[in-house]
Amino acid sequence: MNERTQFLGRAGHVAGWEFLIAPGDDILATNGDRVIRHTPKNYGTSLLELMSRPTAAVGWARMPDDMEILFFYDKGDDNFGYALNLDVDYFSEWGYAPF
Repeated sequence: MNERTQFLGRAGHVAGWEFLIAPGDDILATNGDRVIRHTPKNYGTSLLELMSRPTAAVGWARMPDDMEILFFYDKGDDNFGYALNLDVDYFSEWGYAPF
């Protein structure tokens, strides 16, 4: 990026979900009428910085308890990243994606 370019975030689509990660690590995820807004705690890793890496990836899973999860992770860092629980946001956490 040059001095006139500003990184505004990361957006994408996975499993029917549209998502945007904005500066400040604010996540907006939508799927039809469902709208999820969440900001993960930063324990030394910025989600937006992690998602700007060349090996960043996004995944989706439905857990055995039927909860949906979006995974924002880095394939080049042993799948380390953030799991956003779309049903109970306080179950969201940093860790390693199971992919």
